[in-house]
Amino acid sequence: MKNNHIYYLHGSLFLFDNGIDSLKIRRLNDNWLLDLITQQINRSNYPLFISEGTSESKLKQINSNQYLSYCFEKLKSDSSENLIIYGQSLGEQDKHLAELIDHKFKKVAISIKTEFYDTMGYLKAERNRLASLFNIAEIEFYNATDLFNFN
Repeated sequence: MKNNHIYYLHGSLFLFDNGIDSLKIRRLNDNWLLDLITQQINRSNYPLFISEGTSESKLKQINSNQYLSYCFEKLKSDSSENLIIYGQSLGEQDKHLAELIDHKFKKVAISIKTEFYDTMGYLKAERNRLASLFNIAEIEFYNATDLFNFN
């Protein structure tokens, strides 16, 4: 069986950069993840999470962090033909990801939280926007809530 991996290309709230290393916290016993994140912040450790900036500034931040640059290199060197994207809007500021993905993968499945769109017209517009980012890869869409529905 092939191993699949999840990479947080722009970080996450449970990843921290303490200046030397990156660390991942996880919930143990009865501790809530939010409490553990708060404890880290109180120790002056801040989440490794890139949520703002242009595509160029995000790429610069990725390249300046050991964990994020590792994830980006893994994406660039991945030998798979298919990719699942979950929880990524692929806005203008994510152009560095869309271009790499378009040239690297044959088939890409992109999640959309369909309940966010009031009308079918808005949902179709979002699908068209996402599809326009890709000229080479074949794009499929799925409802984000279905990815972890195992029934």
